[in-house]
This record gives sequence, C-alpha cells and structure tokens, in this order.
Amino acid sequence: MGAVQGAASTGTLLASLVLYAPLSRALGQERLFALGCACNALGYPWAAVLTATGLAQTGSSSSGGGDGGVAVGVILAGNFVNAMGWEFCFTSANLMIKNTVAPQHIGRAMGMGNTAVACGIAVGPVLGASLFALSVAPDFGGGPLSEGRLFFLVVELLLLANIACTWRWLVPRKEAAAMIGEEDRAQALLAIN
Repeated sequence: MGAVQGAASTGTLLASLVLYAPLSRALGQERLFALGCACNALGYPWAAVLTATGLAQTGSSSSGGGDGGVAVGVILAGNFVNAMGWEFCFTSANLMIKNTVAPQHIGRAMGMGNTAVACGIAVGPVLGASLFALSVAPDFGGGPLSEGRLFFLVVELLLLANIACTWRWLVPRKEAAAMIGEEDRAQALLAIN
C-alpha cells in the first residue's frame, strides 16, 4: 500500500511541478484536460485487467498462481499515470472556470465548482461501492463483468465520455474565442454554442 501511494504521489508531483506548465502552454487547458482523462482511462483499469488475466494471484508460477511481482509493477505504473491524469484534470478544470468568468465573479464560480467537486466526492464512493458490490455478488451471474469489472467498465465509459465532451464543446470554444480576440474572450466563451 505504501508503494502504491508513493507511486501516486510521485505522479502528482511530477504532473503539478514539472509537466503542467509546459503542457498547458503547448496544448491549452482544454486539451490538457482531455489528456488527463486519457491518462485516467489508461491508468485506471489495471486491477480489473489483472483479475481477468489471473496475474493478480500471488504465488509462484509453478503452483498455478500468477506472478505477484508483475501485478505489483502494473498497479504501481497504473497509479502513477492515474495520479498524473487527475492532477491534469483538476488543475485544468479550475483554470478553465477562472478564465471563463468575469473577474468580479471568479470567487463565486470557483466556489460553485469546488462545491460540485465536494458533492461528487460525497456521492461517488457510495455509487461506486454499490456498483462494485453488485458485480462481486454471488447472484450477479459471473461472466466478464463479474469480480468488480463492471465498476471499472463504467468508470472507463465515463472517462471516455469526458474526453468526447471536451473535444466536442471545450476545444472549439477556446479556438473560437482566440479568433475573436482577448478583450471579448469571456463573453465569447460563454456565447458560443
């Protein structure tokens, strides 16, 4: 557990202290948000993949179990990438909120954004744990979505939906606002459908 948390902390530090600023300048916050979702989609599902392939089993290969060293390495790498993705998403979302509203409304907008995050943090674990419990229940019926994999599938679909929404609405708004001019940027971002 310490190694997993260490990998996640290292990913967060690398993303926030080293990578965010140059990537934000090169890609913009909207594209970096989509990249963060892609990092999450890449880093998140490995627990489900490992259980599906049998690599999550500990023990020696001769006793029929999987290779625990491979599983630990995959989980560490997945958590590292996942933590970088969350850092890219959270920072980009806050900056997009800040850059979209008029200066006199920044505090209110940031407060509403953080309230939405807090609601997600309050409700998400309950819904996620319930979905996970459903998929590990004996009467779920087994199959490819059992053993908790239904939970990971739903999370992956939500991440892909975030990427699609970002490319459909956020990136075109940013590009249109840049064409209109900086002085009307906030109004352009809000007015474009």
